[in-house]
Amino acid sequence: MKRGIIRLHRALSLVLLAFWALQGSTGTLLAFRWEIEDALLPGPAAAADPEALGARIESIVRDGGRPAVVWSSAASATRFDIFYADSAGTERVLRVDGHGRVLRDGLDGERFANGGVWDTFTLIHTELLAGEAGSWIIAASGLLLVANVIIGLRLAWPRVGSWRRVLLGETAGPRAARLHAWHRRIGLWLGLIVLPFFAAGVLLCFEHGLRELTDQEVSEPPASEKSASRISVSQALEIAASHHPGSRFSMLGMPSARAPWFRIRQLRPHDMARNWGTSTLFVSAVDGRVLADHPSRAAPAGRKLIDFLYPFHTGQVAGIAGRTLVLLQGIWLVAMVILGFSLWRVRRSRSRDGNTWGDW
Repeated sequence: MKRGIIRLHRALSLVLLAFWALQGSTGTLLAFRWEIEDALLPGPAAAADPEALGARIESIVRDGGRPAVVWSSAASATRFDIFYADSAGTERVLRVDGHGRVLRDGLDGERFANGGVWDTFTLIHTELLAGEAGSWIIAASGLLLVANVIIGLRLAWPRVGSWRRVLLGETAGPRAARLHAWHRRIGLWLGLIVLPFFAAGVLLCFEHGLRELTDQEVSEPPASEKSASRISVSQALEIAASHHPGSRFSMLGMPSARAPWFRIRQLRPHDMARNWGTSTLFVSAVDGRVLADHPSRAAPAGRKLIDFLYPFHTGQVAGIAGRTLVLLQGIWLVAMVILGFSLWRVRRSRSRDGNTWGDW
């Protein structure tokens, strides 16, 4: 029985080690991507000034552009990305600070330029740059990773009274014995901790489907057949800020002819810690009325659970400490892949009968 479990553990590891090493390395790079990107981008940083930020967005309209959505670039909400189409219809993204001062402007969807390298790492981590098919592959490999960690923990679990020696004792003997000891030791250090984080990552692959299945999308106000906008972007941001004092602006969706309202997401006091809040406010672009208010704290249990997956998987829910733990998980996964593969190579080279599937 144990021999069969060992072979299953090894087979899964060898077949999927490239996927898991890629997941671990990209997850490590992305743990503090926002701080790294901000540090590498010169220029000022300032909290959102509704009047100045709104004026910058409205200047795009005056130049013939069509702004679609604005996102805060990080948890600090001191820089913002304005996604828009210019007068020629080219999709672009403009990075500004909270006072509307331009930090960079470039094509949207760049792989490396204009900050696109971080989006590329994210797409590799979530869908292998292969869209929905890649997302399914990531989900499948993630499920197998969770299963393999459980199997590994079952095999490595020390007997009563031997925990200290296994976790902290010195390693000695042939190279294979030392590799095995370290593979077991490091696996036990974080094995139980990583499981819920990995499982949340798998569920995130199905986030949109889960929302549709459970009908947990934020409901929008009724669409209008025809209505002209009279409220400026600055006024809409000021209304949202005054409606919930102390809130932090996360996202602004621009109005359209059939949907004449601003969709504004906020991170409000006492909301779950995360980079981008999920409390949503709809402000009429016609008269400035608050058409709907969806605080995250009052959301249905199903939506709360789905909204919890991303900040939990990325560690945002526990601030810097949580994201540091996520970084360590990425390093842990890469280390486990390297140690496991090295152990297999050593054992394989020492096998007298040429059976590459001998015991560890």
